[in-house]
Amino acid sequence: MAGEDVLRKLLADIFHWTRGGAPPAAQVIAAALGFAGPIALAAALGQLPLGMAAAIGALALSRGGEGATHAQRALGMAGSAVFGAAAIAAGTTIAQLGGIALFLVPALAAVAALVGGINRPLGLIAAQFILFTIIGTGIGNAGARPIALAVLFLLGATWTAGLSLALQRILPRPVAPQEKPAASRQRTLADQLRRWRQSLGHWAGWQYPARITSCLAAAAGVALLLPTHHAYWVSLTVAIVVRRQMSEAMTRTVERALGTVAGVLAAMLLLLWSPPLPVLIALVAALAAARPVLRVANYAAYAALMTPLIMLLLDLGRTPSLAIMLDRLLATVIGCALSLTLGYWVWPRVQARAG
Repeated sequence: MAGEDVLRKLLADIFHWTRGGAPPAAQVIAAALGFAGPIALAAALGQLPLGMAAAIGALALSRGGEGATHAQRALGMAGSAVFGAAAIAAGTTIAQLGGIALFLVPALAAVAALVGGINRPLGLIAAQFILFTIIGTGIGNAGARPIALAVLFLLGATWTAGLSLALQRILPRPVAPQEKPAASRQRTLADQLRRWRQSLGHWAGWQYPARITSCLAAAAGVALLLPTHHAYWVSLTVAIVVRRQMSEAMTRTVERALGTVAGVLAAMLLLLWSPPLPVLIALVAALAAARPVLRVANYAAYAALMTPLIMLLLDLGRTPSLAIMLDRLLATVIGCALSLTLGYWVWPRVQARAG
Protein backbone atom coordinates (compact mmCIF):
# COMPACT_ATOMS: atom_id res chain seq x y z
CA MET A 1 0.00 0.00 0.00
CA ALA A 2 2.88 2.36 0.77
CA GLY A 3 4.27 1.80 -2.72
CA GLU A 4 0.89 2.69 -4.24
CA ASP A 5 0.77 5.88 -2.17
CA VAL A 6 4.24 6.90 -3.35
CA LEU A 7 3.31 6.22 -6.99
CA ARG A 8 0.04 8.11 -6.62
CA LYS A 9 1.79 11.14 -5.13
CA LEU A 10 4.51 10.99 -7.78
CA LEU A 11 1.97 11.04 -10.60
CA ALA A 12 0.00 13.81 -8.88
CA ASP A 13 3.13 15.98 -8.58
CA ILE A 14 4.19 15.34 -12.18
CA PHE A 15 0.83 16.38 -13.61
CA HIS A 16 0.15 19.19 -11.13
CA TRP A 17 0.71 22.74 -12.38
CA THR A 18 0.87 25.56 -9.86
CA ARG A 19 -0.99 28.71 -10.83
CA GLY A 20 0.17 32.10 -9.70
CA GLY A 21 3.55 33.06 -8.35
CA ALA A 22 4.92 33.55 -11.87
CA PRO A 23 8.44 35.02 -12.06
CA PRO A 24 8.84 38.68 -13.02
CA ALA A 25 8.81 39.43 -16.74
CA ALA A 26 12.25 41.01 -16.41
CA GLN A 27 13.68 37.71 -15.19
CA VAL A 28 12.20 35.73 -18.10
CA ILE A 29 13.36 38.22 -20.75
CA ALA A 30 16.84 38.51 -19.24
CA ALA A 31 17.19 34.72 -19.15
CA ALA A 32 16.30 34.37 -22.85
CA LEU A 33 18.52 37.22 -24.06
CA GLY A 34 21.30 36.29 -21.65
CA PHE A 35 21.66 32.90 -23.32
CA ALA A 36 20.88 33.76 -26.93
CA GLY A 37 22.83 37.03 -27.14
CA PRO A 38 26.39 35.68 -26.68
CA ILE A 39 25.70 32.65 -28.90
CA ALA A 40 24.28 34.77 -31.74
CA LEU A 41 27.17 37.24 -31.54
CA ALA A 42 29.79 34.48 -31.50
CA ALA A 43 28.09 32.69 -34.41
CA ALA A 44 28.17 35.91 -36.45
CA LEU A 45 31.90 36.20 -35.72
CA GLY A 46 32.54 32.54 -36.54
CA GLN A 47 33.56 31.75 -32.94
CA LEU A 48 30.67 29.62 -31.72
CA PRO A 49 32.61 27.87 -28.87
CA LEU A 50 33.29 31.28 -27.31
CA GLY A 51 29.58 32.07 -27.32
CA MET A 52 28.83 28.72 -25.70
CA ALA A 53 31.27 29.46 -22.86
CA ALA A 54 29.72 32.91 -22.32
CA ALA A 55 26.20 31.47 -22.36
CA ILE A 56 27.17 29.09 -19.56
CA GLY A 57 27.79 32.25 -17.53
CA ALA A 58 24.17 33.19 -18.14
CA LEU A 59 23.17 29.84 -16.63
CA ALA A 60 24.44 31.07 -13.25
CA LEU A 61 22.33 34.25 -13.41
CA SER A 62 19.03 32.90 -14.68
CA ARG A 63 17.43 33.20 -11.24
CA GLY A 64 17.62 36.98 -11.55
CA GLY A 65 19.24 37.35 -8.15
CA GLU A 66 17.96 36.59 -4.67
CA GLY A 67 16.90 39.35 -2.33
CA ALA A 68 14.14 41.84 -1.64
CA THR A 69 16.03 44.97 -2.77
CA HIS A 70 17.80 45.94 -5.99
CA ALA A 71 21.16 46.11 -4.20
CA GLN A 72 20.72 42.67 -2.63
CA ARG A 73 19.88 41.12 -6.00
CA ALA A 74 22.91 42.80 -7.62
CA LEU A 75 25.17 41.53 -4.83
CA GLY A 76 23.75 38.02 -5.14
CA MET A 77 24.31 37.93 -8.89
CA ALA A 78 27.87 39.24 -8.46
CA GLY A 79 28.61 36.43 -6.01
CA SER A 80 27.15 33.82 -8.36
CA ALA A 81 29.22 35.17 -11.26
CA VAL A 82 32.52 35.26 -9.36
CA PHE A 83 32.17 31.85 -7.71
CA GLY A 84 30.87 30.35 -10.94
CA ALA A 85 33.90 31.62 -12.85
CA ALA A 86 36.17 30.19 -10.16
CA ALA A 87 34.37 26.85 -10.49
CA ILE A 88 34.78 26.83 -14.29
CA ALA A 89 38.50 27.55 -13.91
CA ALA A 90 38.87 24.82 -11.27
CA GLY A 91 36.97 22.24 -13.33
CA THR A 92 38.91 23.03 -16.50
CA THR A 93 42.21 22.70 -14.65
CA ILE A 94 41.17 19.38 -13.12
CA ALA A 95 40.15 18.04 -16.54
CA GLN A 96 43.61 18.75 -17.92
CA LEU A 97 45.28 16.87 -15.09
CA GLY A 98 43.43 13.66 -16.07
CA GLY A 99 43.23 10.25 -14.39
CA ILE A 100 43.07 10.25 -10.63
CA ALA A 101 42.53 14.02 -10.64
CA LEU A 102 38.84 13.25 -11.22
CA PHE A 103 38.61 12.62 -7.48
CA LEU A 104 39.48 16.28 -6.86
CA VAL A 105 35.90 17.14 -7.86
CA PRO A 106 34.36 15.25 -4.89
CA ALA A 107 36.92 16.90 -2.60
CA LEU A 108 36.01 20.39 -3.80
CA ALA A 109 32.32 19.51 -3.62
CA ALA A 110 32.71 18.38 -0.01
CA VAL A 111 34.23 21.73 1.00
CA ALA A 112 31.65 23.74 -0.95
CA ALA A 113 28.76 21.72 0.48
CA LEU A 114 30.07 22.16 4.00
CA VAL A 115 30.48 25.94 3.69
CA GLY A 116 27.08 26.18 2.00
CA GLY A 117 25.45 25.10 5.25
CA ILE A 118 26.08 28.52 6.80
CA ASN A 119 23.06 30.19 5.19
CA ARG A 120 20.76 29.96 2.19
CA PRO A 121 22.65 32.34 -0.16
CA LEU A 122 25.88 30.41 0.43
CA GLY A 123 23.96 27.17 -0.04
CA LEU A 124 22.79 28.31 -3.50
CA ILE A 125 26.32 29.43 -4.42
CA ALA A 126 27.75 26.11 -3.20
CA ALA A 127 25.31 24.12 -5.35
CA GLN A 128 26.23 26.26 -8.37
CA PHE A 129 29.94 25.90 -7.62
CA ILE A 130 29.62 22.11 -7.69
CA LEU A 131 27.61 22.18 -10.93
CA PHE A 132 29.97 24.54 -12.77
CA THR A 133 33.07 22.71 -11.58
CA ILE A 134 31.70 19.58 -13.24
CA ILE A 135 30.75 21.51 -16.39
CA GLY A 136 34.32 22.83 -16.42
CA THR A 137 35.67 19.28 -16.42
CA GLY A 138 33.54 18.61 -19.51
CA ILE A 139 34.53 21.64 -21.57
CA GLY A 140 38.13 21.44 -20.34
CA ASN A 141 38.71 18.19 -22.22
CA ALA A 142 39.14 20.18 -25.41
CA GLY A 143 42.33 21.74 -24.05
CA ALA A 144 40.85 25.19 -23.45
CA ARG A 145 42.65 27.57 -21.12
CA PRO A 146 41.05 27.82 -17.66
CA ILE A 147 41.54 31.58 -17.34
CA ALA A 148 40.11 32.24 -20.81
CA LEU A 149 37.00 30.16 -20.06
CA ALA A 150 36.57 31.89 -16.70
CA VAL A 151 36.74 35.30 -18.37
CA LEU A 152 34.17 34.28 -20.99
CA PHE A 153 31.95 32.94 -18.21
CA LEU A 154 32.22 36.28 -16.39
CA LEU A 155 31.39 38.20 -19.57
CA GLY A 156 28.26 36.13 -20.11
CA ALA A 157 27.25 36.45 -16.48
CA THR A 158 27.86 40.22 -16.51
CA TRP A 159 25.76 40.58 -19.68
CA THR A 160 22.88 38.66 -18.10
CA ALA A 161 23.16 40.51 -14.78
CA GLY A 162 23.15 43.87 -16.54
CA LEU A 163 20.06 42.88 -18.53
CA SER A 164 18.27 41.64 -15.44
CA LEU A 165 19.01 44.72 -13.34
CA ALA A 166 18.13 47.12 -16.16
CA LEU A 167 14.86 45.36 -16.93
CA GLN A 168 13.96 45.28 -13.25
CA ARG A 169 14.22 49.07 -13.27
CA ILE A 170 12.01 49.31 -16.33
CA LEU A 171 9.63 46.52 -15.34
CA PRO A 172 9.64 46.56 -11.52
CA ARG A 173 8.53 43.31 -10.01
CA PRO A 174 5.84 43.29 -7.30
CA VAL A 175 7.16 42.57 -3.83
CA ALA A 176 5.38 39.54 -2.42
CA PRO A 177 4.56 39.58 1.30
CA GLN A 178 6.83 36.62 1.97
CA GLU A 179 9.80 38.58 0.58
CA LYS A 180 9.61 41.03 3.50
CA PRO A 181 11.56 39.41 6.32
CA ALA A 182 10.35 39.95 9.83
CA ALA A 183 12.83 41.85 11.95
CA SER A 184 12.61 39.28 14.72
CA ARG A 185 13.68 36.54 12.32
CA GLN A 186 16.73 38.30 10.91
CA ARG A 187 20.05 36.76 11.98
CA THR A 188 23.46 38.35 11.87
CA LEU A 189 26.38 36.57 10.22
CA ALA A 190 27.80 35.82 13.67
CA ASP A 191 24.52 34.11 14.63
CA GLN A 192 24.56 32.12 11.41
CA LEU A 193 28.16 31.01 11.96
CA ARG A 194 27.37 30.03 15.53
CA ARG A 195 24.37 28.00 14.42
CA TRP A 196 26.44 26.40 11.65
CA ARG A 197 29.19 25.34 14.08
CA GLN A 198 26.56 23.84 16.36
CA SER A 199 25.05 21.92 13.44
CA LEU A 200 28.44 20.29 12.76
CA GLY A 201 28.02 18.46 16.03
CA HIS A 202 25.05 16.62 14.59
CA TRP A 203 24.31 14.58 11.49
CA ALA A 204 22.24 17.44 10.04
CA GLY A 205 25.37 19.50 9.46
CA TRP A 206 27.16 16.73 7.58
CA GLN A 207 24.41 14.91 5.67
CA TYR A 208 24.57 16.93 2.45
CA PRO A 209 28.41 16.96 2.20
CA ALA A 210 28.41 13.20 2.85
CA ARG A 211 25.68 12.51 0.30
CA ILE A 212 27.02 14.66 -2.55
CA THR A 213 30.63 13.59 -1.95
CA SER A 214 29.83 9.87 -1.90
CA CYS A 215 27.80 10.22 -5.11
CA LEU A 216 30.53 12.18 -6.89
CA ALA A 217 33.25 9.80 -5.69
CA ALA A 218 31.26 6.90 -7.11
CA ALA A 219 30.75 8.88 -10.33
CA ALA A 220 34.49 9.44 -10.58
CA GLY A 221 35.00 5.71 -10.25
CA VAL A 222 32.51 5.12 -13.06
CA ALA A 223 34.35 7.69 -15.21
CA LEU A 224 37.57 5.69 -14.80
CA LEU A 225 35.84 2.46 -15.78
CA LEU A 226 33.80 3.67 -18.76
CA PRO A 227 35.90 3.92 -21.94
CA THR A 228 34.39 7.21 -23.05
CA HIS A 229 35.06 10.91 -22.60
CA HIS A 230 31.37 11.56 -21.85
CA ALA A 231 31.44 9.80 -18.47
CA TYR A 232 31.64 13.18 -16.69
CA TRP A 233 27.90 13.37 -17.42
CA VAL A 234 27.40 10.94 -14.53
CA SER A 235 28.74 13.60 -12.15
CA LEU A 236 26.72 16.30 -13.88
CA THR A 237 23.53 14.28 -13.38
CA VAL A 238 24.37 13.84 -9.69
CA ALA A 239 24.84 17.60 -9.29
CA ILE A 240 21.43 18.23 -10.89
CA VAL A 241 19.48 15.56 -8.99
CA VAL A 242 20.98 15.59 -5.47
CA ARG A 243 19.87 18.54 -3.34
CA ARG A 244 20.63 19.69 0.17
CA GLN A 245 17.17 19.18 1.68
CA MET A 246 17.15 15.65 3.06
CA SER A 247 13.61 16.26 4.31
CA GLU A 248 12.31 16.28 0.74
CA ALA A 249 9.99 13.44 -0.09
CA MET A 250 11.37 10.58 -2.12
CA THR A 251 8.88 11.49 -4.81
CA ARG A 252 10.63 14.84 -5.40
CA THR A 253 13.96 13.07 -5.86
CA VAL A 254 12.37 10.60 -8.28
CA GLU A 255 10.85 13.55 -10.15
CA ARG A 256 14.29 15.06 -10.67
CA ALA A 257 15.66 11.73 -11.88
CA LEU A 258 12.79 11.07 -14.29
CA GLY A 259 12.88 14.64 -15.53
CA THR A 260 16.61 14.43 -16.17
CA VAL A 261 16.25 11.23 -18.21
CA ALA A 262 13.33 12.72 -20.15
CA GLY A 263 15.40 15.83 -20.82
CA VAL A 264 18.27 13.77 -22.23
CA LEU A 265 15.87 11.93 -24.54
CA ALA A 266 14.43 15.25 -25.76
CA ALA A 267 17.90 16.68 -26.33
CA MET A 268 18.90 13.54 -28.24
CA LEU A 269 16.02 14.06 -30.65
CA LEU A 270 16.87 17.74 -31.11
CA LEU A 271 20.58 17.17 -31.70
CA LEU A 272 20.10 14.18 -33.99
CA TRP A 273 17.61 16.25 -35.98
CA SER A 274 20.46 18.78 -36.55
CA PRO A 275 18.34 21.89 -37.09
CA PRO A 276 19.95 25.04 -38.53
CA LEU A 277 21.96 27.15 -36.10
CA PRO A 278 19.36 29.98 -35.92
CA VAL A 279 16.75 27.41 -34.90
CA LEU A 280 19.07 26.01 -32.21
CA ILE A 281 19.69 29.52 -30.86
CA ALA A 282 15.95 30.14 -30.76
CA LEU A 283 15.45 26.85 -28.93
CA VAL A 284 18.10 27.80 -26.36
CA ALA A 285 16.37 31.16 -25.83
CA ALA A 286 12.97 29.49 -25.44
CA LEU A 287 14.27 26.92 -22.96
CA ALA A 288 16.07 29.61 -20.98
CA ALA A 289 12.91 31.74 -20.82
CA ALA A 290 10.80 28.76 -19.75
CA ARG A 291 13.20 27.73 -16.99
CA PRO A 292 12.19 30.33 -14.35
CA VAL A 293 8.52 29.81 -15.24
CA LEU A 294 8.64 26.03 -14.82
CA ARG A 295 10.61 26.30 -11.57
CA VAL A 296 7.48 27.58 -9.84
CA ALA A 297 4.85 25.89 -12.05
CA ASN A 298 5.91 22.24 -12.35
CA TYR A 299 9.05 20.78 -10.84
CA ALA A 300 9.13 17.66 -13.01
CA ALA A 301 8.94 19.78 -16.17
CA TYR A 302 11.66 22.07 -14.79
CA ALA A 303 13.97 19.10 -14.19
CA ALA A 304 13.24 17.84 -17.70
CA LEU A 305 14.12 21.24 -19.17
CA MET A 306 17.39 21.73 -17.28
CA THR A 307 19.19 18.85 -18.98
CA PRO A 308 18.52 19.63 -22.67
CA LEU A 309 19.45 23.25 -22.02
CA ILE A 310 22.88 22.22 -20.73
CA MET A 311 23.28 19.64 -23.49
CA LEU A 312 22.49 22.17 -26.20
CA LEU A 313 25.05 24.57 -24.74
CA LEU A 314 27.78 21.94 -24.50
CA ASP A 315 27.12 20.40 -27.92
CA LEU A 316 26.61 23.53 -30.03
CA GLY A 317 28.73 23.37 -33.15
CA ARG A 318 29.54 19.67 -32.75
CA THR A 319 28.44 16.91 -35.09
CA PRO A 320 26.07 14.68 -33.07
CA SER A 321 25.94 10.92 -33.44
CA LEU A 322 23.62 8.25 -32.13
CA ALA A 323 26.52 6.55 -30.30
CA ILE A 324 27.36 9.75 -28.41
CA MET A 325 23.73 10.36 -27.50
CA LEU A 326 23.24 6.79 -26.26
CA ASP A 327 26.43 7.10 -24.25
CA ARG A 328 25.07 10.31 -22.68
CA LEU A 329 21.79 8.57 -21.89
CA LEU A 330 23.60 5.66 -20.20
CA ALA A 331 25.65 8.09 -18.12
CA THR A 332 22.46 9.90 -17.11
CA VAL A 333 20.78 6.68 -15.99
CA ILE A 334 23.87 5.74 -13.94
CA GLY A 335 23.94 9.21 -12.38
CA CYS A 336 20.27 8.97 -11.44
CA ALA A 337 20.83 5.53 -9.90
CA LEU A 338 23.71 6.89 -7.80
CA SER A 339 21.63 9.90 -6.77
CA LEU A 340 18.67 7.82 -5.64
CA THR A 341 20.79 5.32 -3.68
CA LEU A 342 23.92 7.05 -2.33
CA GLY A 343 22.24 10.45 -2.47
CA TYR A 344 19.05 9.57 -0.64
CA TRP A 345 17.99 5.99 0.06
CA VAL A 346 21.09 4.82 2.00
CA TRP A 347 21.48 7.62 4.51
CA PRO A 348 18.26 7.39 6.55
CA ARG A 349 19.12 3.72 7.15
CA VAL A 350 22.70 4.57 8.12
CA GLN A 351 21.44 7.23 10.50
CA ALA A 352 18.90 4.85 12.02
CA ARG A 353 21.57 2.23 12.71
CA ALA A 354 23.97 4.80 14.12
CA GLY A 355 21.23 6.24 16.31
